[in-house]
Amino acid sequence: MKKTICLVLAALLLMLCACGSSSEQEPVPGLYVAEYAKLFGMKTDINKVFDGGFIVELREDGTGTASYNGLDVEITWTVLKDNTFRGEGEDFRLNGAVDKGVMVLENALDSGAYVVLRKGLPVPTAKPEAKTFDWWGGDWYGWWQMTDCTGIYEGMQADRKDALCHLSPLSPAGRFSVTLWDEENAREDNLAEFELTVTDDGSTNGAAASGKGYFMNQNLKTGELTVTDQSQYADTMLIQGSYAVPNGSFRFTVMLRPWGASWDDAAAEDMPAHYSDWYLPLVERGARIPAVFDLDSAN
Repeated sequence: MKKTICLVLAALLLMLCACGSSSEQEPVPGLYVAEYAKLFGMKTDINKVFDGGFIVELREDGTGTASYNGLDVEITWTVLKDNTFRGEGEDFRLNGAVDKGVMVLENALDSGAYVVLRKGLPVPTAKPEAKTFDWWGGDWYGWWQMTDCTGIYEGMQADRKDALCHLSPLSPAGRFSVTLWDEENAREDNLAEFELTVTDDGSTNGAAASGKGYFMNQNLKTGELTVTDQSQYADTMLIQGSYAVPNGSFRFTVMLRPWGASWDDAAAEDMPAHYSDWYLPLVERGARIPAVFDLDSAN
């Protein structure tokens, strides 16, 4: 088996070197950048095997660096007379062949792939770290209120209730599960539950879009709610939507801030009703967001 692998390496290296424009001997030290991988006999994008590519830097003193998957690992290396290449790091080995500025690694880091590297190729640029949109996640407190009430809801527009909310991440890429409850609805029997997807639009916190779920007893369609961090106040989330049944309808607004945040900069008309007599006492003693709104719990 080992003899077969050596023959494959030699044939692959010979073919690659034959494609070069010069027959002169190329010094071995230098920077080798992966051009592609060969997996199950098929030419494969190197990034599908090693995220960000594969780079081997060989220095003249027999030391070097192997860079892959965001790691930079120091190695020592040797090349035998038959062009056999051996590289050793703390926990791994690189085996292959090198000649005329071309390196072929066999079963690179136990990936099962042959990796073809060349001198002179551009070094791949690092990918920017994906945003995690952590700002949206966690516990929130504020209020919700009806407006434009009709039918059985007429006269309820002044009925503002304190609201509690939790955003649980469904993935690191910006998907959340949103649960909203209030003075009358415990977390278990919540007021609303829906998915939220946040994407990178170049802004600090990204752009949010609501997914499927429900508000009260009515199902929500994707995009039916408007969810934004755009407010006259910092660190504030706004949720807006509408609700309609045959005998009445209303629009609603939810204003939330992270649990533990101060509302001292908010105007009187934007303050939650129980900010001073319920929320502040809980926050000041380090209490976590409760699953049930209970005014007595502040005492």
